[in-house]
Amino acid sequence: MTYEVLQIEPGPRPTWPVWQMTVRYDRDGRTATHCAGWSADRDRIRTGGNR
Repeated sequence: MTYEVLQIEPGPRPTWPVWQMTVRYDRDGRTATHCAGWSADRDRIRTGGNR
């Protein structure tokens, strides 16, 4: 499942190492907001047109 990150904000609790992310899914265009921790092994930042 791929998605575009629309917004990243610090999570709702300062003691948690999380980000609150709003995303738009490529498949159906729906948006969702969720909290997630960052994993350097799993997560990557891609910018521009290099999907």
